[in-house]
Amino acid sequence: MRTEGNKQLLIAQEMFKGRQNLTREHKALILGFMARARENPYPNREVVTIKLNDRVQEESEGKKVLIETVFEMNYKTGMWRKLQYKRPHQ
Repeated sequence: MRTEGNKQLLIAQEMFKGRQNLTREHKALILGFMARARENPYPNREVVTIKLNDRVQEESEGKKVLIETVFEMNYKTGMWRKLQYKRPHQ
């Protein structure tokens, strides 16, 4: 049987694959948050966002978009989520 901690670790390991731009500090912050460490290193912000990845993708009619993936940690609620934002790319 998998514990909640093991499940979170597997999620984090999958998220970190191929993410060379993530610093060691950001990885530690994400892992700590997922392990329920709630000491916010940015006390002036309840929600902390760390960029995981960005890539350019071609959409319909040859238009390009920038897809940015971020990890969001809400220190007030203890919830986290992985989000993607799409923007036009020049």
